[in-house]
Amino acid sequence: MLRFLARTIGYWLMAGGVVLAVIDGTRSLAASALVFTDLAAAWAALSAASLKAAESTVVGLGVPWLWDPALLTALRLPAAVALFVLGIGFVAIGTRSPRPFEIVS
Repeated sequence: MLRFLARTIGYWLMAGGVVLAVIDGTRSLAASALVFTDLAAAWAALSAASLKAAESTVVGLGVPWLWDPALLTALRLPAAVALFVLGIGFVAIGTRSPRPFEIVS
């Protein structure tokens, strides 16, 4: 059941990555230059309050260095790439490993 849930979440994340890639491609064609939506902008468009809450939570934990160089660098990644990689990770978690070949005598 959990493998099915992990694969389903992974496929939805990869689909979101493809949708964001199409949106970025359309914007790039319209601007005649490469345009990427970073993860922070996509998160802010969905819920700006939760982005601010995440920042205040991480800084409030007493580790402001975790927010500024580490998480902000991750949030500057293109959203399409980040969602697609996250989706591949979930699908990999939900995939059953192949059984070894057994020799029957």
